Amino acid sequence: MKIGSFAKLFNVSIDTIRYYIEIGLIVPEKKGTQFHMNESCINDMELIVELKALQFSLKEIQKFLSYKRLTINIDVSYYQRMLLEKKNRFLREKKR
Repeated sequence: MKIGSFAKLFNVSIDTIRYYIEIGLIVPEKKGTQFHMNESCINDMELIVELKALQFSLKEIQKFLSYKRLTINIDVSYYQRMLLEKKNRFLREKKR
Protein backbone atom coordinates (compact mmCIF):
# COMPACT_ATOMS: atom_id res chain seq x y z
CA MET A 1 0.00 0.00 0.00
CA LYS A 2 1.34 3.43 -0.88
CA ILE A 3 1.74 6.20 1.66
CA GLY A 4 -1.29 8.20 0.43
CA SER A 5 -3.66 5.25 0.75
CA PHE A 6 -2.18 4.40 4.12
CA ALA A 7 -2.72 7.97 5.37
CA LYS A 8 -6.33 7.91 4.18
CA LEU A 9 -6.92 4.56 5.86
CA PHE A 10 -6.02 6.11 9.22
CA ASN A 11 -7.42 9.57 8.49
CA VAL A 12 -4.09 11.35 8.98
CA SER A 13 -1.98 13.50 6.71
CA ILE A 14 0.84 12.18 4.56
CA ASP A 15 3.14 14.52 6.49
CA THR A 16 2.14 12.76 9.72
CA ILE A 17 2.99 9.38 8.20
CA ARG A 18 6.33 10.72 6.91
CA TYR A 19 7.10 12.06 10.40
CA TYR A 20 6.22 8.71 11.99
CA ILE A 21 8.58 7.03 9.50
CA GLU A 22 11.30 9.58 10.26
CA ILE A 23 11.15 8.94 14.02
CA GLY A 24 10.83 5.17 13.59
CA LEU A 25 7.24 4.60 14.68
CA ILE A 26 6.47 3.04 11.30
CA VAL A 27 9.05 1.03 9.35
CA PRO A 28 7.84 0.54 5.77
CA GLU A 29 9.54 -1.18 2.89
CA LYS A 30 11.17 1.21 0.46
CA LYS A 31 11.12 0.44 -3.23
CA GLY A 32 13.11 3.00 -5.14
CA THR A 33 11.96 6.35 -3.82
CA GLN A 34 8.54 5.19 -2.62
CA PHE A 35 7.46 3.77 0.70
CA HIS A 36 5.23 0.72 0.68
CA MET A 37 3.26 -0.03 3.81
CA ASN A 38 2.96 -3.68 4.75
CA GLU A 39 0.92 -5.58 7.35
CA SER A 40 3.45 -4.70 10.04
CA CYS A 41 2.94 -0.98 9.33
CA ILE A 42 -0.81 -1.40 9.59
CA ASN A 43 -0.49 -3.23 12.92
CA ASP A 44 1.91 -0.60 14.26
CA MET A 45 -0.33 2.26 13.13
CA GLU A 46 -3.37 0.65 14.78
CA LEU A 47 -1.36 0.46 18.00
CA ILE A 48 -0.20 4.08 17.61
CA VAL A 49 -3.78 5.27 17.16
CA GLU A 50 -4.90 3.29 20.19
CA LEU A 51 -2.07 4.55 22.40
CA LYS A 52 -2.59 8.15 21.26
CA ALA A 53 -6.26 7.82 22.25
CA LEU A 54 -4.99 6.85 25.70
CA GLN A 55 -2.89 10.03 25.65
CA PHE A 56 0.50 8.38 25.32
CA SER A 57 3.12 10.76 23.95
CA LEU A 58 5.01 9.91 20.77
CA LYS A 59 8.13 9.36 22.89
CA GLU A 60 6.24 6.83 25.05
CA ILE A 61 4.88 5.15 21.91
CA GLN A 62 8.44 4.95 20.53
CA LYS A 63 9.54 3.10 23.67
CA PHE A 64 6.54 0.80 23.45
CA LEU A 65 7.17 -0.08 19.79
CA SER A 66 10.94 -0.39 20.24
CA TYR A 67 10.46 -2.88 23.05
CA LYS A 68 7.89 -4.79 21.00
CA ARG A 69 10.27 -5.03 18.03
CA LEU A 70 13.32 -6.00 20.06
CA THR A 71 11.83 -8.78 22.15
CA ILE A 72 11.21 -12.26 20.94
CA ASN A 73 9.35 -13.41 24.02
CA ILE A 74 7.00 -10.61 24.94
CA ASP A 75 7.22 -9.63 28.59
CA VAL A 76 3.66 -8.61 29.39
CA SER A 77 4.78 -7.06 32.67
CA TYR A 78 6.60 -4.31 30.74
CA TYR A 79 3.37 -3.28 29.03
CA GLN A 80 1.43 -3.57 32.26
CA ARG A 81 3.91 -1.24 33.99
CA MET A 82 3.63 1.32 31.17
CA LEU A 83 -0.15 1.26 31.34
CA LEU A 84 -0.19 1.41 35.12
CA GLU A 85 2.17 4.40 35.10
CA LYS A 86 -0.11 6.14 32.61
CA LYS A 87 -3.18 5.34 34.71
CA ASN A 88 -1.51 6.71 37.85
CA ARG A 89 -0.52 9.88 36.00
CA PHE A 90 -4.17 10.34 34.92
CA LEU A 91 -5.36 9.84 38.48
CA ARG A 92 -2.88 12.40 39.83
CA GLU A 93 -3.98 14.91 37.18
CA LYS A 94 -7.62 14.24 37.97
CA LYS A 95 -7.02 14.98 41.68
CA ARG A 96 -5.50 18.35 40.76
